[in-house]
Amino acid sequence: MSWSNLVLMSLLAGCTFAVSYASLLDLAIKSGVLPEVAPLWPLCLDGLMVLCALTRVQYSLKGKDHQLSKYSLFAAVVVSIALNMVHAPEGVVPKLIGAVPPLALFASSEIAIQQLIWQIRQR
Repeated sequence: MSWSNLVLMSLLAGCTFAVSYASLLDLAIKSGVLPEVAPLWPLCLDGLMVLCALTRVQYSLKGKDHQLSKYSLFAAVVVSIALNMVHAPEGVVPKLIGAVPPLALFASSEIAIQQLIWQIRQR
């Protein structure tokens, strides 16, 4: 993976994580999650996505498919998109804007993972 791709992916991941985190944190507080633990709630969902992605990389490098991590990642992404859309104001455009951060995080991480796996297999 080139340095420019790595920097771009890192910037994109950081931005999308921050926007999604803020949305999910606000939604958690408004939904009655205790303020003391509410900052942990978005980390549970986003942490699951990271864990599943890393597990997929490990298994892919060994030439194996890991179904649980694949389906768990898909579920976490769908839930994150749905909750970000629920948090958004009424209207089609705000809802679509709310869906962008988790979708962009997923897409950028998948692209980065595929690039990394391809590079390792080329060696």
